[in-house]
Amino acid sequence: MNPCTAIKCLALATVFSFAFGSVSSIAEEGMTFSVLQVAYARELDARSQYLAFAARADLEGRASVACLFWAVARAESVHAANHAAAIVRLGGTPAWQPVSFDVHGTGENLAASILLEVAERHQVYRRFAGYARAECMYDALASINYARGAERTHEALFRNALGTLDHPEPRQLIASASPVVGWLPSRGDPAPTLYLCPGDGSVFSSRPGAGTCPNCGGGAAHVLALDCPH
Repeated sequence: MNPCTAIKCLALATVFSFAFGSVSSIAEEGMTFSVLQVAYARELDARSQYLAFAARADLEGRASVACLFWAVARAESVHAANHAAAIVRLGGTPAWQPVSFDVHGTGENLAASILLEVAERHQVYRRFAGYARAECMYDALASINYARGAERTHEALFRNALGTLDHPEPRQLIASASPVVGWLPSRGDPAPTLYLCPGDGSVFSSRPGAGTCPNCGGGAAHVLALDCPH
């Protein structure tokens, strides 16, 4: 099994083991509370993974890709903070036990990141939103939906970055790659300025039109310009 497929399988297995592995615990706490804890931990794991991927890209001289990983890592912190706040409002305490992960070359890391973002958006957060909606826990639903919407922006930037690498093999791991649009990083380019919505964790290659985040509606002063630490 190639490493990207393995990462995707592990991601989905982790979700389903947490969400369905302990029926009695879920029955006592409620599905929404349980999946918020899962989501909180997964976002912190993703943050750690993307920071490691940023360090690898930097070692390879790919400053723009390192900047992208660093920016998305910061975005995952936004998701984790939102989930933590929702957990506290439900009377719980956020808990996280880090998991191990592998770091490969930047092309493989980007491919794995795309698969992870796709799984989060289409499988993980879609299911979690259903639980929150069914239990009428709308604060939790907002946190989940904001994270889900932001994953789309992460995926798009990762696809763009992968499409411009000078090692095309990892791109074949993405069977349905989107057209390359917008910011196109390349080896040796200076780190670009990226834009972060601190409300939902969306990341953009340019400031959104009229300075408004299309995911949460935050205004011009809400969207932050990020200068990468290189």
